[in-house]
Amino acid sequence: MPDGLGILVKTSFETEIILTDQPRGQTLEFRVIASNKAGDGVESNSVEVMV
Repeated sequence: MPDGLGILVKTSFETEIILTDQPRGQTLEFRVIASNKAGDGVESNSVEVMV
């Protein structure tokens, strides 16, 4: 993402998540950050999708 900015899209305590109402015709970039009692992990590699 430009300038390292991001938006928290959704928080889940499961291994899967369904995101709805994503803007159409734009390239979106998604990353995952795991979190537990020990704290946050490192960001995953990003994946780009066009909806």
